[in-house]
Amino acid sequence: MIFRRTGILTVLVLALGLALMGCDSAEKRAEAHFQSGMALLDAGDVDRAMVEFRNVFKLNGRHQEARLVYARLQRERGQIQEAYSQYLRLVEQYPDNLEGRRALGEMAVQRLDWPEVERHARAARALAPDDPLVIAMNAALDYHDALLREDAAAATQAVETARTVLPPTGGEIIARHVVIDQVLRAQDWAGAGAEIDIALAQDNTDLALHGLKLRALAMLQDQPGIGAHLQKMIDLFPENQPARDALISWYVESGNLAGAEAFLRSLTKTDD
Repeated sequence: MIFRRTGILTVLVLALGLALMGCDSAEKRAEAHFQSGMALLDAGDVDRAMVEFRNVFKLNGRHQEARLVYARLQRERGQIQEAYSQYLRLVEQYPDNLEGRRALGEMAVQRLDWPEVERHARAARALAPDDPLVIAMNAALDYHDALLREDAAAATQAVETARTVLPPTGGEIIARHVVIDQVLRAQDWAGAGAEIDIALAQDNTDLALHGLKLRALAMLQDQPGIGAHLQKMIDLFPENQPARDALISWYVESGNLAGAEAFLRSLTKTDD
């Protein structure tokens, strides 16, 4: 019986040793794929690098650096939902990963998913309370919550917090949106226009911001400004039909039928 038990123990120890060796081998192979992916990325071969990172996950699903780089690349490529899923997997495994929390919070603000903003912005604040993006995300969340509660004092405090990460130009775009909303609600159309211009200088592809700029100009009864901004939108979004229609209407309402005809002729040439 002693020999039999010893034999069983030997088999178990050997099996455990082989299993550990297998894990070690898998982790080493995963690391080799990761290093290969990083080399390909440095060489500008993003597609093949992505394949290598996926190979990492097959061998080691908890490889933090690979998951982070892969999520970042997906976001840069415009694959927002996939990037979100990857970052989410990352913070589920590594709750204190600041970049993951920041990215998830920022993307959640962009899609107005406030429960997710609260989940990740608050976690990020615990990790890096002085980080400008973290401050901006939490200010946006506080502002949203204050509006729901109709708490004017809390809303004002959130706006002031947002302003702390806003230099005269640039700064965190999320914080800028908080300020824009507050200024629009105050019907300070000139102030809103100025804030929107700063935001558009950072990201001129935001159609919603362009719409707010037109609203501010309309409230100021700035007809030349409306025409100029509509033309700017056409230059940026030549295929945008609502912008085209709005500019034609602006020409007609301004009594500039020749301008409307010239614009229509230019559209015909462009479409051809």
